[in-house]
Amino acid sequence: QWTGSDYNPRRGCNDAEGGPPDPNNFIDNVNNDNARADRNNMMIMSSMAFQQPADYIGYDADDESLSFDAKLASAKAAVFAMSPCYVAGASQAQIDACYEQMMRLAYQDQDTNSGYILLRQGRDCLTEDELDAINNKNAREQHPLNCAKINAAIAPYYDAGPMIMTAGGIFPVFSSRNNNHSNRDHTGILCVNGVDASSSTVDCISDFTEEGFQNVLQDNNPEVNQAPQFAAAVCNDEANANDGTGNNNGAASCLAFAEDDDILRGETFATEQQDSDGRGDGDKESCERLREFGRDASIEEKVGLAIGLLFVGLGTAWLSYYLYNRYKARRNAGSTFGGDKSWQKKGGAATTDVI
Repeated sequence: QWTGSDYNPRRGCNDAEGGPPDPNNFIDNVNNDNARADRNNMMIMSSMAFQQPADYIGYDADDESLSFDAKLASAKAAVFAMSPCYVAGASQAQIDACYEQMMRLAYQDQDTNSGYILLRQGRDCLTEDELDAINNKNAREQHPLNCAKINAAIAPYYDAGPMIMTAGGIFPVFSSRNNNHSNRDHTGILCVNGVDASSSTVDCISDFTEEGFQNVLQDNNPEVNQAPQFAAAVCNDEANANDGTGNNNGAASCLAFAEDDDILRGETFATEQQDSDGRGDGDKESCERLREFGRDASIEEKVGLAIGLLFVGLGTAWLSYYLYNRYKARRNAGSTFGGDKSWQKKGGAATTDVI
């Protein structure tokens, strides 16, 4: 999924976040349309237990005494020290190059790519205050200038570029956009053999894997005081469960009966995955526009609906009466007294009339 793209069906009410909307004018989302993007970025975590970026700035964000240059120098030093492009005794040029590479992984050149800037007509990314001023959650998350969601990167594919790993070590990483716990856990580990920043030698196989589990990398969790627990990646058929726990979006291609070191070696698939694997254009309108009328309609809309239903009812009653009379008229067309209404005259029928 590190190579996600913008060519998925529009998601509708799927809880994945981010944009840009489709169609994209690169400036705003006035129609609050859905996105079809599956965008990614890569940021380093201090450990996989924290599920948030490591310290990328190296200073107190509330400290207003620092100049911009001092903040930038601090950020470069902090990122360089924890990155896989760390080099002992590096020159400033090497530190700058490493920092730029790490920023590209995290930010996808949204603020520096001249093509992106041209398409959005020179507009800057929205600030935190500007984003907070957009009350609609869907519109805020899918705004083309919400760079926090990687929306301002115009290229439809994730482009990390080549990166030379010069430092040994284990580097927990995640996508700050796609690690959405409603429906996905977008995390992973990069492990590089060699000497790390503390001058310790790292061997990925012997240091971070467990024999018998296909050399699955395992990060150390500083939040627990026990050794890492290893388990095979197994699952059971959820889609066809008939015990009341069936889930039509559940996995259907798993190891039905996991034993010993059984491990999944191929992709799983589900019986219904319209939101992510469906064909076509998906849902154009956002969840907010696919609303419940009785709950969300205004007073004017409800009054208009009532008046409309009244006229529909009156029209239906009149049409039913008219059709009934037509039916009776056709039925009585051949009878002797069919259509004779003289009996309705004042005084009633004559004594010689036979009714």
